[in-house]
Amino acid sequence: FLIATNAVGNSNDPAAPGSFVDFEVVETPVAADPPPAPVLAPLPVPSGGQITVNGTANAGGQLTLTNATQGLAVTFAVAADGAFSRAIDADPGDSIHVTVLDLAVSSTPSAAATAVVPAPPAVTALRIEPASLAFAARGAFADLVVTADFDDGSSRVVTNAAALSSGNPAVASENGAGRVVAQGSGATQITASLGGFAAAAQVAVDIVTLTGLTVTPTPLVLDAVGASADLVVRGSYSDG
Repeated sequence: FLIATNAVGNSNDPAAPGSFVDFEVVETPVAADPPPAPVLAPLPVPSGGQITVNGTANAGGQLTLTNATQGLAVTFAVAADGAFSRAIDADPGDSIHVTVLDLAVSSTPSAAATAVVPAPPAVTALRIEPASLAFAARGAFADLVVTADFDDGSSRVVTNAAALSSGNPAVASENGAGRVVAQGSGATQITASLGGFAAAAQVAVDIVTLTGLTVTPTPLVLDAVGASADLVVRGSYSDG
């Protein structure tokens, strides 16, 4: 097999039958100015330990994307329309550097475009709605919604991200996704926590139960064979 490598470090892959390398013969510019620095789109918050870096640079140039903090680098060709997009491992606070080398313009790479990987916005307040729930039957349920405010001015529902807990699961339980289910009479609260903030919804459960039965009339007197009378059975319940 044959491995071919061009002047900017690209090689074919001998394990891939369709792999190839483009070569273009250009005259080395003499004392030419380097290409302009790449233009970076705002960096996203890392997801799964990576970010995708997007931007524009000299079409067909060789772009080097570096995470200077972690010592990682990847080199690839800029698309024909000048756009580029590439993922790289990164954490909040890492410094990202991007340069482009275009031998059709200069043998000197561009100045670096730099950016710092942003951290996720911090929670500034947490609220839970509705603020109170009341149930009158075991198994009755309702859904809570937890909303967070962030230091970038945004707000969003974070019910699934927040940690939810019941002060007394024997009164009301929660499933971790905002659903509260009545279990027994009493009062408790469901607390949501996220980013060092907490909010609580009050829960009251008053399950109506049968507390007694009365039968009237009593005593029942029947004065002949075949005589009959109606009985009235009345139930007493915990709600009065």
